[in-house]
Amino acid sequence: MSLVVREASFPADADAMQSVWSWVYSLRAPTEPLDPPAEGEKWYIGLDEGTPAVACKVHGYAVARGEADLSCGGVASVATLSEHRQKGHGTRFMDEVLALMRAHGHVISSLYAFRDPFYARSGYGTCGWRWKIVCPAHRMPKTKCDLLVRQVMPAEVECLSGALTKFVRGFSGSVVRTPNQWQNRLGTKPPLIYAVGDPIEAYAWVRITDFWGNVDVGELVWTTPRGYDAILAVVRGIGHNQKTFTFMEPPDSRFLAAHFDQGVEMSLYRQTMHRVLDVPKALQALRPTTSGEFTIGIKDAQMPDNDGPWKVTFEPGKVQVEKTNKAGINLHIGAFSQALMGSPSLSELAKKGLATGDTKEAEKLLTPMPVCCMEFF
Repeated sequence: MSLVVREASFPADADAMQSVWSWVYSLRAPTEPLDPPAEGEKWYIGLDEGTPAVACKVHGYAVARGEADLSCGGVASVATLSEHRQKGHGTRFMDEVLALMRAHGHVISSLYAFRDPFYARSGYGTCGWRWKIVCPAHRMPKTKCDLLVRQVMPAEVECLSGALTKFVRGFSGSVVRTPNQWQNRLGTKPPLIYAVGDPIEAYAWVRITDFWGNVDVGELVWTTPRGYDAILAVVRGIGHNQKTFTFMEPPDSRFLAAHFDQGVEMSLYRQTMHRVLDVPKALQALRPTTSGEFTIGIKDAQMPDNDGPWKVTFEPGKVQVEKTNKAGINLHIGAFSQALMGSPSLSELAKKGLATGDTKEAEKLLTPMPVCCMEFF
């Protein structure tokens, strides 16, 4: 049987998409109609002999990589009906969606994997996570707040954009949000939002389940050490009569470095996978601060146009990429995707046998960075 993969349209394909998503994720027949795709969102469907078999959605984002913004397709809601499994349809579908995302202008893709090995077959590499921190109330650090504190109403949430953008420049893979993406991130029941400093140096939003329960910190962002301590003090005050605090931090967690204590639980949470869709354009989007040159060969079974070998020349603010005859570094597209995002670094990949060659010059461009996606999709 053949699988035909194409972009789905709304409302013409809404019933077909719902027939897949409802059965896979709800294990029931479709009941409620689907809302139209959000801003920048696309749907894709795979038809087996004309019958809906596989579906997914792709969120269009700009994600930070240092000072660069990369056009990213965030893949979500990948679903294959049970009667169409064990036919290779899932892998075929993902490979086709890669090409459709590239044609749409995305240079990378990201996702939260249910099974990493499945997506690795399509060239994704695992890189980045959040720390999930569960802290008993009596173990919350007693930091001080010497900054102006104010509550931020959902309608004015974009005033936090400056702080968020500065925050995400410190790691790769998180979204530089548009106004609509801010509203989507808040959800239909906006939380309590507090900011400290003028201009804002940190913010957090919280939800409290009950009087003696958990303080769920949906987002914690800081741009200075004093901002971090101040917003942590605000959160502690909000949860004065609560039992636990749950919040997320990037891999280079300040809590782990400065405030970890006996009884606090920290776990790796929601690891991400990334996949470069267009090697030259992804490299050209970077904003280096130094100069250098290297050659690199990439093995990409799904997108052989990415293979190279490539000669990469860079100077502050500019990267040039062109075909060449020989590669000084060689690696698989999944490993290259990890190196482009910054974790594992090129030198770490070489130590693990996942890259060959001298990586020193290339790492001046592909600088090691923690990777963390702050969005839920």
